[in-house]
Amino acid sequence: MKRISALALGVAAFAVAQGCSNEPGLYLSGPAGPAAQVKVSNSNLTMIIGDSLMVAARAEDAVGNATTDATTLSPCDGVSTVTSQSSSPEWATVAYIKGASLGASCVVATAAGITDTIRVSVGPAGVMIVGPDVVGSGNDGAYTVVAVDRAGTELTGTVQYAWASSNTARLAVDKDNGAVIGKSPGAVDVRLVAPGGANAKKTLSVNPGVFAGTLSATSAAPGALVTATRAADGPKFDADVTAKLDAFGTFVDGFTDNTVTFAVPATGSTAAGVLTLANMSFEQIAQTIAFTSTKATGDVYGPANLDPATDPDVDAVKSANGNVYMTSAGLCSGGGGADCDDFFTITAGASDRTVKVTLTWNNSEAATGDLDILWCNADCSAYVGNFDGAGSSKPEVSTVTIPAGETWHLWINNYSQTATQWSNIKVTLQ
Repeated sequence: MKRISALALGVAAFAVAQGCSNEPGLYLSGPAGPAAQVKVSNSNLTMIIGDSLMVAARAEDAVGNATTDATTLSPCDGVSTVTSQSSSPEWATVAYIKGASLGASCVVATAAGITDTIRVSVGPAGVMIVGPDVVGSGNDGAYTVVAVDRAGTELTGTVQYAWASSNTARLAVDKDNGAVIGKSPGAVDVRLVAPGGANAKKTLSVNPGVFAGTLSATSAAPGALVTATRAADGPKFDADVTAKLDAFGTFVDGFTDNTVTFAVPATGSTAAGVLTLANMSFEQIAQTIAFTSTKATGDVYGPANLDPATDPDVDAVKSANGNVYMTSAGLCSGGGGADCDDFFTITAGASDRTVKVTLTWNNSEAATGDLDILWCNADCSAYVGNFDGAGSSKPEVSTVTIPAGETWHLWINNYSQTATQWSNIKVTLQ
């Protein structure tokens, strides 16, 4: 009774839609003209396997009047079947279309040698996604589907699923076939919807892939520059590439499509670590490789730059991009021992030299220490320059003009860290 009522409503709606048309010539008095078209109640059907839906068809003349021509409904293949054909006051033929197997099919309505086609899609009652729980960043993978009917019986056959990713920044999913490519690491869902509405999701983890390129060194002291070169078929480097050693982020000094240069950070340990290069290429790929920071908290300059009398010349140690990298620990003795402060010599030439220094840093866990830019004269017996960088801002910025022929010392002062804390530092000179 429910199916008959549904059909009646559908038929009535169709008749009302035809009768309300403002086009001239519809339902004129007198007999209909010769058949010019076949009209169906629904040109697209989507159903669950084993279920049936009612459809209707009739022949019409050129202006939409129903003719008396016999109408038949015939399946295109075995995916759908047609049963219980009958007639009604408004329709020449009414029938059930049943989903017999998974897939796309059609039913053809024929009258007076004219046809129209009902497209049919038969989907499962339930689905489950099958595939790996982990996908490597930069790697691809594929997932399959187990489909079942209402009784829970596994089905064979092909059906077009709609695939999607819950986070396209982490996982790219081909919407038609479920092929995936891992991108940024993290948890993500693969989702699909079947014809008829059955749906499923699978939660997986995108993990960093393995870096197949090379490093200019596999171990170095904090502050040293190391260059990673990508494999020939590896992801390219771009402006947002990052480098992290274990949990410690570091500074990227420069990059090309094929290389990225980073400063080694202190990690508080000299044990072998894991270097992660992330945000590679437009796909934001992350990959890892083994690396060791050879000093727990000391840097590549220590202890030579702890004393202004023996500090390095900044022009000799800065990178091609004008940067100097170091680590400053909080262990100080009498205000100047251990690794609390760092000094660099800057000398003006035949004319005055104006220098802008930008200081930024990453503190170790729980550290709240502040770093400052100070300046002292050739023997550090007096402050020189200005103290606009000696505040609590981050980054610190200081601009000074060194008189011609004079030597000053750039003084990076570690203000308040404790003995077990440290900072990885970047100093940029312009």
